[in-house]
Amino acid sequence: MPVRAGRKQPLPGYKTAKAQIEETPHIATREMAYYKNKENPRTLVPAAITRKKHSTRRIQPGTSAVSYIHTHTGYKRFLSLHRHEQAKPSNEDKGMVVGDLVNSNLKFWHIGSISKSGELIGYTTIHASKKLLESKAQVRKLFLKKIAAERFPDPVTIAQKIFDALLEENAMRIRFFPMPGYKYNKEKWCFEKK
Repeated sequence: MPVRAGRKQPLPGYKTAKAQIEETPHIATREMAYYKNKENPRTLVPAAITRKKHSTRRIQPGTSAVSYIHTHTGYKRFLSLHRHEQAKPSNEDKGMVVGDLVNSNLKFWHIGSISKSGELIGYTTIHASKKLLESKAQVRKLFLKKIAAERFPDPVTIAQKIFDALLEENAMRIRFFPMPGYKYNKEKWCFEKK
């Protein structure tokens, strides 16, 4: 396994997160969910209860979980979205991000973009800033206040609004990390070959 200059040599038998994700059965056609834990941060713990083409149900994060990873397949997600928008968090993702970063010990939320051939081509990473980690109670109050203000509250829609507000206030950061040989395309919300 090649190692970039300045990096430690990998341990014998160690598999990268990329290798672990790509080895998952049916990864090109079904989404998958994983956690990384404090005790063993090099190993991805499968968290999916059910896996479908455009969604996955998962177990709730334990107290030792520090990072959540789930995949988006290279197939069209919805008729209104184009296949190339696979790096974009879906509306359901936005609701889960807000819930996870506010109500659990998770600090990172990753979306792994998978090509049709099953190759991991990039990560979308959402990171809770220090500002968010210090004010989780205020975010919970904001969420409850917005639900109370709505006549027929839809928690997913409210979570989307809070997600966007947290990004604007720099309480969360979103970044895109392409794998070697790929680049991120801002206009299309996707990773594509260089």
